[in-house]
Amino acid sequence: MATPSSTVVRPWGLTASGLALIAVCYGLARFAYGLFLPAFKDAFHFGGTLSGVIAGGSFAAYCVTVVAAAAAVARFGPRPVAAAAGVTAAVGMALVAAATDAGMLAMGVLIAGASTGVASPPLAEAIGRWGPRHHHDRAQAIVNAGPAAGIVASGFVALSALGHWRIAWAAFAVVAVAVTCWVTLSLPGRSSSGADTHAVRPLGALTAVARDRRSWTALGAAALFGAASSATWNFGREHVMNAGGMSATVSVLLWVVLGAAELVGLSAGDLIARHGLRRVWTTALALLGTASAVLGLLPGQLVAAFAGIAVFGAAYVTLTTVIFFWITRMHPETTAAAVALGFLMISAGQAVASPVVGALADHMGTAFSFLACAALGVVGARAVRPRTGA
Repeated sequence: MATPSSTVVRPWGLTASGLALIAVCYGLARFAYGLFLPAFKDAFHFGGTLSGVIAGGSFAAYCVTVVAAAAAVARFGPRPVAAAAGVTAAVGMALVAAATDAGMLAMGVLIAGASTGVASPPLAEAIGRWGPRHHHDRAQAIVNAGPAAGIVASGFVALSALGHWRIAWAAFAVVAVAVTCWVTLSLPGRSSSGADTHAVRPLGALTAVARDRRSWTALGAAALFGAASSATWNFGREHVMNAGGMSATVSVLLWVVLGAAELVGLSAGDLIARHGLRRVWTTALALLGTASAVLGLLPGQLVAAFAGIAVFGAAYVTLTTVIFFWITRMHPETTAAAVALGFLMISAGQAVASPVVGALADHMGTAFSFLACAALGVVGARAVRPRTGA
């Protein structure tokens, strides 16, 4: 049996394939739903409430699968779980491409969204074991840029397939299959890493973090942040088209800008080191809320909409980094479980808020749903914060 020291791994190949898998699972399988929502509603004739329920189901699926994946990695190693993430994304996106009614569409979106929870734990484990020596943090940051890359890619595919959403989602599924093969070849098998007898039991570690009262503020903040972001992720493109009169092409470019702006988050660690968690959290969440208000109130103003979506993207990824540092600083011995639980709570906030936002859009107008999310961000920036000095 091979030992870790004898394992031959191309670390930057592992990093690149991990980036590609995260791009597929997050940028395509999960967040492309909002990009294509106008086309889905035209094809299957459903309203804001059902679209919010479908989006909420995708986020809820993450909450379930991230826990299951953490346990599976400890038992089977990273490679089969990473492969399962790619397969799950491919199956879900293929179902979306073949959907004949809203129910089949919802099932595809839910399965595709579940892939995000499956992907994160094995890649974090793989980077830790076999990532570039002395550059683990950099490799992890590159992999975490996957959602931004995927969002940008989904926008360019949408531009190439305007009016043909089935072709776009079929292409997404094919890409997912190719990336799954790449990841499977890049990650060593379980025998290369030895038995995981030293691993902390994932469910036990998650429970310990959740029961620690020090975690409650951070976890509540994560859920609030997720809820505050839900209008833009689910209804952003639809709103600027319907209420703002933007063309399909311009609205897709707006989505590309959103993904590109997320790359700003790669510097979030430096911002936190310079200004502290409390100040960065307060500023970024207030900016996210303000950006939601701008998009809600000025969807037809081109400069305002593009500025708003760029600020939203940069603030969103910065806030995920704040949650990462906030929760792990309290639980340095159970970092993986702390991160999983923090990100689970972000998705839980999105899962709960998405149906509510959809119902508000149906009964009060989409602009009102954006303002509700904006209020959560702006008020939450002052009400729920890291302790002073953090």
